[in-house]
Amino acid sequence: MSKRHLSLYLVHWYRFEVFKVGVTTTPDRIRKHAATGGVLLQLIEPATTRQEREALRHLAFAFDRAFDSADAAVPVLGSCGLGFTECFKVPNRHVIGAVELASLGVLRGADEENPVDQARVLHQR
Repeated sequence: MSKRHLSLYLVHWYRFEVFKVGVTTTPDRIRKHAATGGVLLQLIEPATTRQEREALRHLAFAFDRAFDSADAAVPVLGSCGLGFTECFKVPNRHVIGAVELASLGVLRGADEENPVDQARVLHQR
């Protein structure tokens, strides 16, 4: 059995001004975000949960969390609001800055002992 790789994604909902960082092993998650108006801005494969944590940490310095609860996130994230803690309130005019911050976090979270991974992340920017 082969190990499934994680994909790290950045999605923004322009209507709601919500920006999300997430990881998934399946494109279905990203399709669900698109169904509620989310626009995929960046996809990094393969990725690690450490990269996701660093991207979230970087965004938390500049932006407030978008939701206080899973229930509040349902109109944006659908179903039960899963992933609401990974969402930030990002005005449309600041989306590029949010992508840059998240990308810096992804770079920081890359395995420092593996420059090939860092080069791959830089190339995807």
